[in-house]
Amino acid sequence: MPSTLSRLLEQLPTSTRKREEAISRSVENLPGLRQAWDRLANADTEFLSRVAVCELASRDASPPTMTTLRVQSTRMCVSIFAMLRSVREMSTRDVSDIEGPFRILAQTIHIATAPPGPSEDPELVVPLALVNADNALTVGYKAALLGNVRRLRPRSSLSGWRVPDGFVITAEAYRLFMAHQGLADELNRLLQIHESATLVDQLRLSSELQQRIITAPLPDRLQTAVRAAYRELESAAGHRGVRVVLRPSCVGEAPPERSFTGQHRIEVNVGEDLLLMAYKEVLASQYGPAAMSHRRIRGLRVEDQPMAVVCSAMVDTMAAGQVVTRHSASSASTLVHVLAVPGLAKAVFEGYVQPDEWEVSRESSRIIARRIVDKPQKFTAFLAEEGVSLLANPPSMRDQPALEDERIVDVARLGMELEAHCGGPLCMEWALSKDGDFFIQQLRHVRHASSSGAPGPSSLPRPSPAPSANEEPLLAQGTESACPGLGAGRVFVARTNNDLLHVPEGSVLVVARPLRRWSGVVPYVAAVVVETGGEFSHLASIAREFQIPVLCGVHNATTLLQSGQDVVVDATNRNVLAPPSPQVALPRGSSSLNHSTPHPAQSATPAHATLATILSQAAPLSRVNPLAPRIMPENVRSLRDAAQASRLLACRQILKLSHAPGLLHHLAVPHPLNWWVLDLDDPRLEKQVGRPSSLETQASAFHPVLHPVLNAVWTGIARADWTLYANSPRQFRLFRFIRRLRAAVRPLSAPRPRIFILSGSTTLLNLSLERALFTIQIHEASPTRNALSFLWQWFPPWTPLPDVQNVVVETIRVRGFFVDHAPDGLCAWSTGHDPSELRRRAAFLGALIGFVQRPKAPWNLDFDDPLS
Repeated sequence: MPSTLSRLLEQLPTSTRKREEAISRSVENLPGLRQAWDRLANADTEFLSRVAVCELASRDASPPTMTTLRVQSTRMCVSIFAMLRSVREMSTRDVSDIEGPFRILAQTIHIATAPPGPSEDPELVVPLALVNADNALTVGYKAALLGNVRRLRPRSSLSGWRVPDGFVITAEAYRLFMAHQGLADELNRLLQIHESATLVDQLRLSSELQQRIITAPLPDRLQTAVRAAYRELESAAGHRGVRVVLRPSCVGEAPPERSFTGQHRIEVNVGEDLLLMAYKEVLASQYGPAAMSHRRIRGLRVEDQPMAVVCSAMVDTMAAGQVVTRHSASSASTLVHVLAVPGLAKAVFEGYVQPDEWEVSRESSRIIARRIVDKPQKFTAFLAEEGVSLLANPPSMRDQPALEDERIVDVARLGMELEAHCGGPLCMEWALSKDGDFFIQQLRHVRHASSSGAPGPSSLPRPSPAPSANEEPLLAQGTESACPGLGAGRVFVARTNNDLLHVPEGSVLVVARPLRRWSGVVPYVAAVVVETGGEFSHLASIAREFQIPVLCGVHNATTLLQSGQDVVVDATNRNVLAPPSPQVALPRGSSSLNHSTPHPAQSATPAHATLATILSQAAPLSRVNPLAPRIMPENVRSLRDAAQASRLLACRQILKLSHAPGLLHHLAVPHPLNWWVLDLDDPRLEKQVGRPSSLETQASAFHPVLHPVLNAVWTGIARADWTLYANSPRQFRLFRFIRRLRAAVRPLSAPRPRIFILSGSTTLLNLSLERALFTIQIHEASPTRNALSFLWQWFPPWTPLPDVQNVVVETIRVRGFFVDHAPDGLCAWSTGHDPSELRRRAAFLGALIGFVQRPKAPWNLDFDDPLS
């Protein structure tokens, strides 16, 4: 024993000298140490803020956008990198055991959020003759459905229909284009910059994104493949200069649950010269305002819906239209609806004319009802030149049926045959060529509002119920409810493209025609009133996706309704009414009058799945002290672990300054225990550094009222009865002797475990007691960047019982904190508070420390707010 004791005594001067040298180096590097500490605190606050955003998004009913997830995850990783860099600047200690796991975590998050790139040998173009359900992940939903139908052999009674020849520019071509010259990264950068935007900003952002795609160069490989496919199409047609129509076909679209109907652009009658430009314009429509809003509400990721494009030969069309095999209002409908117009079906989708409509019985294949309307105009494509033309219909043809009844029955039977083959109700776009052949141009499944046994309602016009005497005045009536519901707001009459920039959110949009250009503002309005068109226009399809009431066929609506006028649109009963009374304010966007709320999000959306992956790598806290007993890679299992380890390492380095003479101030408060303040911003430190300590320096006092945040924490601490703790075993004679012995060996080792560290906008309390270690860190910069965190690490002999731990966790949670519960302690944190709320929460945490340390504490933590 004497020999062992003598060896220890011999080593004491050496260890003391090394400790003093380390302290001296820290004091000499005080300015750099202080700056690194401030940078670490800022990065830590940024990290906690980003985790809070993701935690709240995981609990919210509305799914986050992929742009938001990329922003938050990227800034998380950047924050951790900044914290590790600050730790390296503060200390020479090796942090590779933290950096190694951090790189793996960051790579996992990057893979989860990064859009997939093209495969090594992508198939860029596929002939339509080879398309089927097996390559749906390459050609998209609509192309695969069209390819399956193309392989059918029609029945003898329905012979003469076919699918036009063509080819599909695949989703792999889309990925190759997006990866070419970093286009996808450029788009993501723009989305992240404009993450929070008004309606006007969203429209401008959409325009800029689409312009970037249209002006971006296509890879040479893709251009060559498309031109080669076009040459084959010319060879099959037997002549040069074949005109084509380009239609989008998104991978991941699976109607009726997930449909992009009417949201993407269709290019008609395109020649070889403009083929590649038209292709880029179709791709660019993925970033149209309606498509972006649809993905946000549905929680979809744009990289999960890469767009393929179907290029099919134009048909020299005499008449065109749609077949709906079962009405969207009921899956038990017994009627097939056929719509027809002279010329191209574009007249129906853009609402230029009201189509003729027939209802055909499914059982008897007989026409039950028909509506023949006046058709003053029609769209025509001249196959010798680009584009389409809107021409006047000859007077003798305006009120004539677009198609004979016999052909209507044939079209209805064709729709039912394809319905049986495709396994569900369909909406089919058809065209009748001048040679008398039917062409199927597009197919999709339809959504049903109900599945009751009652037959579906007739879509043909019926008289609108007139309001009774005690109901509100009738302002206008419509002929067709494109999307039923009730919406209230202030009228905005839109006539020109410039009006798009002035549409108020929550207003009632009134337009002459349901043109595609109005679709971008549909998700932001309370209702839509249209003079012409019907439920089969693209605008109506988009409104149904967002559940926005649409009333069509309101004659002279742009004249009868004035901008700024308050109205109630009852699309179900096809009426526009005055508001309830002048004394009752209209609840803009309220659910009481407006049924246009977005679809409720499902927790299994792709965005939620990505968010869950990010949180699994970022949020869980394995240990509140990953440094105990030393840094081990297996203790760093998440970004939170890396942040926690960096914070504790930096705190240890700062605490070394407490042993230097002249740097500590005594907290001037009457209290059973001594509390100390290390103010790194005190200008007197520069003069005191390196000077020998004196009684005057060591006794310098710091009043808590001089620092509002410190004073808030102290207000909470002072609520506890610390006299119980003052009579702890440290006051026994043996422990007093040991303290005196330590003081003799190391004069600067007076008990100073209760230290407030002040630096810049950061306040840190480090409190080391027999039972536990506590830290409270408060960062006060701005209301959006304020944060506070609390750590309670208990030591094994005094580990609280599980019931006690649960009570404390629940008490902290109900006050709005995020809480991470680990085997060795718990962490609580909160972000984004104004200064008064930040100090109130700091006082609560201070009171919590004293309360949980009381011997035999009655674990009822329902104490009052210390600052209330």
